[in-house]
Amino acid sequence: MLLATKMGNKNLEFDQLIQNISPEINDILSIEEMAEDEVKNKILRLITKEASLLTDKGSKDKSVVTELWKFEDKDRFARKRVKGRAFSYEFNRLSKELQEELDRMIGHILRKSLDKKPKP
Repeated sequence: MLLATKMGNKNLEFDQLIQNISPEINDILSIEEMAEDEVKNKILRLITKEASLLTDKGSKDKSVVTELWKFEDKDRFARKRVKGRAFSYEFNRLSKELQEELDRMIGHILRKSLDKKPKP
């Protein structure tokens, strides 16, 4: 079945597909010694894999993870995870100062947006 037909039937947007695979495509394209047909095949496999994840019948229960920052260290990450209407931000191996700053900024934005007073 054509990818466009399959995704169209599920009312999924191609933007989500592109957003999910863009970082990996950039990684593939950055490998200069890879032959052109190998690059094409890797990208096609990636598109097919991600599209099947998005169009899977159980995809409503799957999380969509978006990288917020690319770190040199493989054990560090900053990402956003969306599952249905719920979402969360995940961080690993960040300094205590950065954690505290994130906490302050999240509290500030919530108070500003929800017009709530800070809790003691």
